[in-house]
Amino acid sequence: MSRLHPRTIRLLARTLWYGARLAPALGDSYLRNEFQERMEDLLATAAEGQDVLVVFQAGRRLHRILERIHASGNVRLEDLLLAERYVLLLMVHLRSSDRLVAPVSRPPASSRKDDEKAPVVDSVKEIEVSDTAQTVLAAIKKGGSARARDVIRRCAPLSDRTVKRCLKELADVGLVQKENREGAVFYRSV
Repeated sequence: MSRLHPRTIRLLARTLWYGARLAPALGDSYLRNEFQERMEDLLATAAEGQDVLVVFQAGRRLHRILERIHASGNVRLEDLLLAERYVLLLMVHLRSSDRLVAPVSRPPASSRKDDEKAPVVDSVKEIEVSDTAQTVLAAIKKGGSARARDVIRRCAPLSDRTVKRCLKELADVGLVQKENREGAVFYRSV
């Protein structure tokens, strides 16, 4: 079996964890069985090292079941939303990556030479983020690495809270990396 990307493993684990918390609360046995089948399908496709598209489609099928569970209204909303959140984060991660399997012989970023840059994918076109988040991402890309307050200053018409929320959203989907340096938090585009 090939090695899964660490972020894929974390998101899969959280998806399965919150799904396992949700399943017993389902009153409708048909929905519960279908939900469990979709969870098993997602786990099996990821464990077999299937193509990203196959795993993404399994995640999409699981998300559709979660929408049907939401429409039925038979479960705690908090449990349902947590399960849905991690399914969606997994799907965004899979859609933004070009492969499910992590490269085995890739050197860590710190051991790369200065002239050797990591491949950069403009994921804004592939991942659906809000227009505001795209504006914040553009401000980060323009200035390179920046502190949160510098990004807020560059996005002057937006409120501090909105910019911080967008920074968190961008970090969650992997478009921006958060770094702690010199006692401050810096953001840089990936």
